[in-house]
Amino acid sequence: MKRQLFLLFLLGISLAPSSRAWARLPRPAQSSGIVLAVGLESHTLVFRANKTQKPFVLDWDKKTEFVMDGKQVPVTELKEGMSALISYRDISFHNPRLKKVSWATAPSSK
Repeated sequence: MKRQLFLLFLLGISLAPSSRAWARLPRPAQSSGIVLAVGLESHTLVFRANKTQKPFVLDWDKKTEFVMDGKQVPVTELKEGMSALISYRDISFHNPRLKKVSWATAPSSK
């Protein structure tokens, strides 16, 4: 009987998910749309992907990249009404966290 319980215990441990899988953040999501507002003091950005979706608020931190025309710039270069491509992570119990915001000031010539 003890041997069977021991084998069941070992089987349970081997089938349990590893703790490393729980520690990972979700993969970054990407979306293109319009910047509706930039909160410089609150470190927030209001963004709408398209006219049918509701706008949503994202937070940024010192690791967030702001890229204009392929060059990293300060967030003050980002203005309301600009089209942008954002990369973010959706974090539980908080606003999504911006990883990168990129935009072009002039249409690219192809």
